[in-house]
Amino acid sequence: RDALESAGERAVAPLLAALESYGQPNVAAGAALVLGATKAKGAGPYVVRAMRQGSLGSHEGLRALADLGDRSTLPTV
Repeated sequence: RDALESAGERAVAPLLAALESYGQPNVAAGAALVLGATKAKGAGPYVVRAMRQGSLGSHEGLRALADLGDRSTLPTV
């Protein structure tokens, strides 16, 4: 995760893709946590959608949302 975090904006698109389309929960969790740690703009709705679809656990999803600080996702909490 450290390498992805240090990649910054370059890592956002692949992380969003992993969050949306990868079938393994641990991959989705890792992607969400890195997106949160980097405060990736626009990632909040992707995290919410993954949580609603069941591909992202609530613990990791809520942690990512808290780290993102995106106020538009507050109704999810």
